[in-house]
Amino acid sequence: MTVHIESRQEYINFYKSISAVKKNGDELILSILPHYGAGKINIINISNYLSIMILDIKLKEDVDIIYRLPNQHFEISCCLGGIAQISSKNHKTINIEKDSVILLNSSDDNEISGNMKLFKNKKFVNMAFSFDRETYSEYHKVISKELWGEVLTSDEVKKKHTILAERLPHIKILFLSIYNIDIENSSLKKLYIESKILEIITQVAYASCDEQNKIKLNAYEKERIQRIPDIMMKNPSNPPMIDSLAKTTNINVNRLKKGFKYLYGDTIYSYFKKLKLHRAAILIQTTDKSMLDIAQDVGYSSQSQFGASFKKYYGVTPLEFSKQKYLL
Repeated sequence: MTVHIESRQEYINFYKSISAVKKNGDELILSILPHYGAGKINIINISNYLSIMILDIKLKEDVDIIYRLPNQHFEISCCLGGIAQISSKNHKTINIEKDSVILLNSSDDNEISGNMKLFKNKKFVNMAFSFDRETYSEYHKVISKELWGEVLTSDEVKKKHTILAERLPHIKILFLSIYNIDIENSSLKKLYIESKILEIITQVAYASCDEQNKIKLNAYEKERIQRIPDIMMKNPSNPPMIDSLAKTTNINVNRLKKGFKYLYGDTIYSYFKKLKLHRAAILIQTTDKSMLDIAQDVGYSSQSQFGASFKKYYGVTPLEFSKQKYLL
């Protein structure tokens, strides 16, 4: 099957054509018809200018989506499972696999065009949000148009197809927090999603525009810095201090801190706190351990402290989290 699209709406219309459509307030739920495959697509309209699409599908035949998107189109997507492919003129083919974070961006004189391939009988779980940059900057009047212009037209961001691999850990966690959202109130749900989308954009902007914190790491330094999360989690109740980490990695303290923030989009200890909660979430869903045991396993001295931190991060208590299946 080959599909030609020239706008976000045409992309949505394609999925509508092979689905049963249900509207629930500001959310559109598309259930793939059995003739075409299985799965569903959720489209949540945050405002007139912004929506997020969540795909969890498996189709019965290969689908080639030939796209030509308009000028000023800005999109960030994150694959949470399965596989697809994307390619464009003058760009090599990119496999979209679990943990892939892709930025699509067009400028006034450069439209985005290319091909996206969905494979027969291959699951694909993906989240994406997009907007017209000029319209969205107008919508967010609290943020100056000059600042948005700088963020969205920097040399790094204005590349038409960018793999944000080095920003992946933090960006993926933000996408997962949207995927796993469990807020019934429609207004609060949209507010929460929008706040996470703005945080994702901020991470992209930080990676692209913060010259002061940019750092070039060699392969040795990257490999050493990427060991830090595992080192921290070996003894989560008493993690090593920064001086100890510097000695272990053989990288000076200042370069270590800058290098970690460049790779992970966060400070070492802030990221460590999130990592502990992510580990706890996995233990809640995959073991029969008590909440107290899980709290202690990830370095919390009390169950109440663990519960408060968990709810602040995930939006639900550990007990509420245990009653549903979330993607991690």
